[in-house]
Amino acid sequence: MEPSPCLPGTPPRVPLRPSLLDSEVSFHGYPHQGPPSQPGPSTPQSSTPSTVELLQALTLAIQGNRTPPPRTFIHTFSGADQDDPLFFLRRLREHFRQSNIQDEQEQADLAVRQLRGDAAKWHEPYKSYLLGFRDFEDRLLQRYNNPSKQAVLRARLYGQRQFEDEPTALFIIQKRALFARVDPHLPESAMIDILMELLNPRLRVHLRSQSFNNLEDLSRFAEQIELDLRDRPPAPVRASQPPAGPRLPSGPPPRQAPTNPRPPGPANSSQPPSPCRFCGARLTAPTTPGGRETLPGPALR
Repeated sequence: MEPSPCLPGTPPRVPLRPSLLDSEVSFHGYPHQGPPSQPGPSTPQSSTPSTVELLQALTLAIQGNRTPPPRTFIHTFSGADQDDPLFFLRRLREHFRQSNIQDEQEQADLAVRQLRGDAAKWHEPYKSYLLGFRDFEDRLLQRYNNPSKQAVLRARLYGQRQFEDEPTALFIIQKRALFARVDPHLPESAMIDILMELLNPRLRVHLRSQSFNNLEDLSRFAEQIELDLRDRPPAPVRASQPPAGPRLPSGPPPRQAPTNPRPPGPANSSQPPSPCRFCGARLTAPTTPGGRETLPGPALR
């Protein structure tokens, strides 16, 4: 019920002027052309983004879609048996192509900085010469990939067995690197069969009853057996017994010869000589100066 203009305390109505209806009125900072003629549901109002906001949004979108260029890891080369010079040179060429390094001298300098160990010592005399990358490549292959080196690596791969104190995991890793260098196309099942024969016999006896799909399974299982054998307590030692003396032969003791043998004869006999059977006289045989008896007999001429 609308208040009556006649009641006391009711403010009188003041009609709006036509100039206010046609003027621009601001509601919460948004310009409108006069108030709405009829009340209705409020509609959300949106402001137009500025140029700075558009540039910031565009920059963020570009940065989010941009992928950084791939970075290649430059391998080092030490000249060890498991280091493949062909793989080392191939990774260097990939880095030169991605980094757009075209100068051969710059390529050679970068390759020399990646040498370690025996390879660094080998290249020491060539540092005073300005060699390009092609010369560096030829000299490196002639040193570490010649036919004699290949024969030595093949003999070590198929002939060298695991040492008694050599860790099994390290042994398998080194053999796998040699396989990749000497015979890279050999199936993994053949590698497993070869390694089984080269492992320590105390491990091999536990591995023969197992089947392995890859070298990782073989290495993991062999390493576990190695730990189990290492933790096994030692076998008990029997009580020490006194050493036995020399074994005496069975039977009667051997007969010993007299210490001062006395040859038989009248001179060494304590009885008197027997009489002659012809004349009955007791004769004594003459002795020589050395004490020996001289028996009668025909004279020697």
